[in-house]
Parts: sequence; C-alpha cells; structure tokens
Amino acid sequence: MRSIIFTSALLAAGAATAQEFQGECWARDYSAAHLASQPEQTVAKLRVSFRQWEGSTVADIRATMADTAYTRADETAGKTYSNVLFCGPHQAGAGWPDWLEDGRMTCQGECDGGFFQVVSLEPGALTIRTQGVAVTDGMGCGSTLVADVMPGDGNRYVLTTYRLESAPPQVCQ
Repeated sequence: MRSIIFTSALLAAGAATAQEFQGECWARDYSAAHLASQPEQTVAKLRVSFRQWEGSTVADIRATMADTAYTRADETAGKTYSNVLFCGPHQAGAGWPDWLEDGRMTCQGECDGGFFQVVSLEPGALTIRTQGVAVTDGMGCGSTLVADVMPGDGNRYVLTTYRLESAPPQVCQ
C-alpha cells in the first residue's frame, strides 16, 4: 500500500504553496444537458477543499454521483460520498502513472484510495486530473471512485479532468 502523499500546483507565475490552498472551496455542478452528452461521466457534483491537519495539507473531497447506466448498475446514482486525502509535492518513482508531473500538488487517499493531481490553479478556477479517487459512504475505505468510466466497460476508469470554480466555503461543508 502506498502511504506517500504529495502536494504542489503550478500557477502561471510559478508553484503554489500549501498555504495558497488553505480554506479554499472549489465546486462544480454538472447540468443535465452536460451529463446527457457525457454518458461515461459518473459525477454530477464535485466539491474539493483544502485545509491544514496536524502539520500537513489535506483535501476534503465530496462527490454526488450522476444518474447514469453505470451508477445505477452499482447502486451509487444520486448518492453522496466523501474522503480526506493527504497532499504533498509529487516525486516520480516506480509504480506511478506516466501522466503525473513532478512537483505538482498531488493528493492521495489511504487504503490505496487513488489520487488526483492539480493541473492548474488560476484566479477562480482549479483543474484536477485523476484516474480515480476512492470516496466512501462512511463504511470502509472506499465505496466508489470519482472518475469517468471507459465506454462500454463500467469497471474500468479513465484519465479524467475536472475544472472546478471557486465557491463560498459553505458550499464545501
């Protein structure tokens, strides 16, 4: 089980520090029209916030699952799941996907719960990329994953990019 956790983001002017993420709330609600045009998308609403915990940066992630054939099949449609991920700067090493970039903020869940990497941080917008982050309903390490599924195969997740917008803190609570 990987227990190494990472954080770093790239701004137009340079790398963001963990403090630049402190207390921020990032959110996206996908419209019915968007979800209809993206049948492999499993997430209807996504929330990410960053905070300090015992000297480390953590990301709170919460996802409400879309109502699709895939989510109906695994009985997650319309349900909300969450997780706390530990964050730090990514360092390349054996076993990590090639798409991860060194020095970028990467947040990972326990129990091999997947991860996401910050692709960009701009005023009012945060973009993250993942091949799956485990989120839970409170029972165990992970109930489902935040990521799109492979067309025709609801058991395989694909590299997915989410663009989130800055939101008031109460949206992430």
